Amino acid sequence: MTDDNKTIQVDKRLAEMNFGDWEGQETQPLRDKYPDTFDFRGTFSPNFVKYDKGAESYGDLIDRCNSFVHDLKENDTGKTVLVVCHGFTIRGILAGLFHIDITGIAAVNNVSFMEISLDEDRFFAPCLLSFNR
Repeated sequence: MTDDNKTIQVDKRLAEMNFGDWEGQETQPLRDKYPDTFDFRGTFSPNFVKYDKGAESYGDLIDRCNSFVHDLKENDTGKTVLVVCHGFTIRGILAGLFHIDITGIAAVNNVSFMEISLDEDRFFAPCLLSFNR
């Protein structure tokens, strides 16, 4: 599968979402103080950036993921590529590829596998082959 190419490339665009001053904080105190920053599943709503000024917005996350995917299409056409990243980044990739609201994508399980095919013959139309496996 790797054709003996075991080179690992690190791309900063695949870093987890930046939560600014809230990075590493317990969620319950934040939920109590800013209830409109969480949705019914306990995931950050887009409102969280109005309270956590140093945080990355969902729009910024999706833009950075789109930039990565664009370069992947340009530079790795016809290749099988393994991408390893955190859950919010995976959701950003999905939102960008499928042009859907990131809040409509469920949380990604820890240590899960997702497979996406980009059909070169159909202008890189994405197909989600597996999710949270």
